[in-house]
Amino acid sequence: MDKGEGPGPFFAKIAERFRPQAIYGDPTRRHIFIVVDLKGPAEIAELCGRAHPKLAPLTLSRGKGLNPRPTLG
Repeated sequence: MDKGEGPGPFFAKIAERFRPQAIYGDPTRRHIFIVVDLKGPAEIAELCGRAHPKLAPLTLSRGKGLNPRPTLG
């Protein structure tokens, strides 16, 4: 990413493959938050590669919107 075309191709690949509902970036650090609906362990491995992300599963509750469960990892 640093020696190539920047983060654009990476984000394009993520958007095309996983269709995230939202992507939030922090310009002061090298970290992002991606909201995606992963179907299982294979998609988690594909998205994360060798990284060790903190995963925070979200569930929908009738009439209350998104409810985050405790962070894993």
